[in-house]
Amino acid sequence: MKSFKLVLLLLLVPVISHAQGKIMLVGGGTELNTDWSWSNTPYKWAIDQSDNKKVAIISYSLGGDPAWLPDYFIGLGATEAANFEINTADSANSPLTYDALMSYDVLFFKGGDQSNYYTTYKGSKVTEAITDKYNEGGVISGTSAGMAILSGVMYTAENNTVYPDEVLENIYDGGITLKNDFVSILDDYVADTHFAERGRFPRLLAFIGNWYLTEGSLISGIGMDDRTAFCINEMNIGTAYGTGAVSIYSTNSFSADAARPIADSVHATYLTHGMSYDLTAREMTSDYIMGISPTINQENGNYTLYLSGSAPLSHNEALLNDFLSGVSSDIVIVSSGNSSLYQHYASHLQSNSNFEVTLVKPVVSNDTCQNVTERNAIRSSSAFLFVDNDPEVLFDFLENDVTGKLLSEHIAKDENIIAFMGEDAKLAGAVHVTNNQEDPLNAYYGELAYDDGLELLKTSIIMPDTYDPSSADYYENNAASVKYAMVTKRLRYGFYLNERSFIKFYQEGGQNYVDSHGPYSSILLTNNGTYGSVASQQVNSSGNVRNIVGFDQMKFSLISNSPVKVGFPGNSETPEVNYELEAPAELTAAVSNGEVLLTWSNINEGSVEFNIERSTDGLSYSLIGTTNDVAFTDDLYELGNAYDYKVAAFKGNTYSCYSNIAKVNAITGVEPTDGNGPQFSPNPARGYITLQGITSGLTSEIVICDAQGKIVGTVSASETATINLRHLKPGTYHLKILNGKQILNRKIILLSE
Repeated sequence: MKSFKLVLLLLLVPVISHAQGKIMLVGGGTELNTDWSWSNTPYKWAIDQSDNKKVAIISYSLGGDPAWLPDYFIGLGATEAANFEINTADSANSPLTYDALMSYDVLFFKGGDQSNYYTTYKGSKVTEAITDKYNEGGVISGTSAGMAILSGVMYTAENNTVYPDEVLENIYDGGITLKNDFVSILDDYVADTHFAERGRFPRLLAFIGNWYLTEGSLISGIGMDDRTAFCINEMNIGTAYGTGAVSIYSTNSFSADAARPIADSVHATYLTHGMSYDLTAREMTSDYIMGISPTINQENGNYTLYLSGSAPLSHNEALLNDFLSGVSSDIVIVSSGNSSLYQHYASHLQSNSNFEVTLVKPVVSNDTCQNVTERNAIRSSSAFLFVDNDPEVLFDFLENDVTGKLLSEHIAKDENIIAFMGEDAKLAGAVHVTNNQEDPLNAYYGELAYDDGLELLKTSIIMPDTYDPSSADYYENNAASVKYAMVTKRLRYGFYLNERSFIKFYQEGGQNYVDSHGPYSSILLTNNGTYGSVASQQVNSSGNVRNIVGFDQMKFSLISNSPVKVGFPGNSETPEVNYELEAPAELTAAVSNGEVLLTWSNINEGSVEFNIERSTDGLSYSLIGTTNDVAFTDDLYELGNAYDYKVAAFKGNTYSCYSNIAKVNAITGVEPTDGNGPQFSPNPARGYITLQGITSGLTSEIVICDAQGKIVGTVSASETATINLRHLKPGTYHLKILNGKQILNRKIILLSE
């Protein structure tokens, strides 16, 4: 019996002595030694969780200020903190290294290049020390690359880094190098760092999918924002600390479409400062403070939308082909830009279809007679394309211009087809971020700004060109703006698009779908009803807080030729189409044989009539006639008077604006004549002229005008008359002679006497 008890006691010894360790994951970013520092709380937690409060700081390279981090740990309560520069296989495999590390209860791995850590430390005394210290109940921690090496499936970065756009194009990209042979303290997880600032959530999703498709097993992901820590206790419950979020992802399946990643439903939990999560049970253990269930629960539009990830025409030929396949009317392009981009689109659409293309330039005008052609094109069109628009200019136009108001009303008609190219894609949603392309630190300093969208998608926000391959790898504005709006504005959907790819929103079988096409998968974020939070920890001495959010649960979908249901089509109120009449154009007036002949052009379709109005003072007009022709003769023209004419079209009770003004006057309004008929002599003259050749029995009225057309005298004459001009200054004069129904012009030169 005694020996049995001894055996039992011996069997229990390893169990009793074995204690699970603690882990601190840090997403990167410089530690700060200030009262408001993000790093004070988690780093002190790591010290307090250890027995001897001794910290070993391990790195491949000490860096520029090797004393700073040890001093920082000492300042937080460590009894000892020492640097270990281990950058050779010999030093990594040395028993002396193992013995030295095991004398510390906190092992902290600095940032750097995780491929160096992997290739140098794999299977070495360093990894043995990590495992043994963890099993003894010690604290294993690391930041940036030093954090990435701690997950059970490790991204080794042996082929250099891999970017989000690359993995959205190819889930088997050679840059995805994953191994599970380093350490096993976070089994079934893969971790990634610098998550928000570099927009790496597609990369982490691709890691999960790649492992599933190549290894056949499902793992979960932990994404760590910079200046953010995740402190995991011995019960495997982790708490987030810092300025950003801890993101945890899991899914039941993954697939690929020509190497583009597809996932129907990736469950995501985001933790902000103070929030906790059970990594074993995979559930929250703390409560969020705000409900973020969507205000509108589905997309009920009854039209087709194309949302392009980038604006160049060469990026959108597939979109345009699909767009044109459904077009059954003339096309309206809306563009406020000064570039030639809209012209490229107009030429392409015109040459690849049988429809006319009309450009609408968003310019606010108080003249309601302008742009009638454009307004009628809007009324008759069911196909619209938005490109190269300044949002402020466009929305000012839609709210304050008669053409803009009409456009705003008509684009939401049932069965329309509407395309938004590049940055314009943002405008189709309920809201849009206005400054994500300005200062790259806007999200970091909590300065993202939003404005209302066109609400064609009533509960969505759209981010085009999320991961521009030609830009730097800092995407915090783009990545954060969608999630932040979904939480704070309680939206249902968020779309991340990429260049040369597009989202199509359409109806089929009584339901609304979205799908993605092009070389990159698109990402759909869905809020099915959850609780959330916003970041609370300041990032600088001014108290700025990041545009980072947390939530209990949301769903990520990677889509590529894989439709996702987003609602049911409703029925909009189709505005009644009342076409405007175009104003008559090119009105001209000419005097001939004592009459004024008016002509104009008409571009109105169908039968219309015209009102002709005349004025003698350019202010007050009176109706002088109506015709259904494009010409009119005014036979009441009186000698010596100047007249203004204008014409308006009408059909029933609908009237157009007026035409241009046509003018005639005593001199310049008549046609010049040849040398026949009455003549003056001498010419040039001195003081007097003689008029000869008047028709017998008729009295002629003679109007004398100066070179500017001002009337300076009138006389009556019959047969032969001498006219006194001595009161006039020397110069050139025009004489107009009304001889019966004949109006003649004569020019004379008056010399000094």
